[in-house]
Amino acid sequence: MINLLPDEEKRQLRAARTNAIVIWYIILTFAGVVFLVGVLGVSYRTLSTTKTVAENLTIHNQTQASNTYGETQQQATALASGLADAKTLLASNVDYSKLLVGIAGDMPAGTVLSELNVSSAAIASPVSLQFQATTNTVAQSLVAAFRADTSLFHSVTITSMNNSDTTSKSAGSYPVTVQLQATFNQEAIR
Repeated sequence: MINLLPDEEKRQLRAARTNAIVIWYIILTFAGVVFLVGVLGVSYRTLSTTKTVAENLTIHNQTQASNTYGETQQQATALASGLADAKTLLASNVDYSKLLVGIAGDMPAGTVLSELNVSSAAIASPVSLQFQATTNTVAQSLVAAFRADTSLFHSVTITSMNNSDTTSKSAGSYPVTVQLQATFNQEAIR
């Protein structure tokens, strides 16, 4: 085949064909740009939705964690309050066995403890003690022994000393009644 077309027309046909290819490239490029914009739009929308869901989940978890923390904080506060109450109770605890052994250790032969009214609330104030003794001398030695024991007693005062019956003294009777007011050392009975 011989090409009999003039050169000008050949150039025009080649230019037309090149223009058609360029138009197809432009159309394909525009379609590619539209596709990429669509993909980017869908990706952005998906990421925005995922971000919103994640933020809502984070807020929900923080709220739930703060509620759990609040409950734990309330339990810790209640426990601390209970421990403070226990500490106060233990601080005011009186070892009555120490107290009784200390009193018994100071009592001379011939005396009997007949009345002791003591409680942990009233231990810091003067406590009333009542003793029975065989003689006035023994009663005086009881008071002297209590006053001498500064580790157990802070102060000891005689409230009354009565001799009920000195003429009918039988064996084992305690006619002398001694009433004392004593303040205990707090360190000695805790």
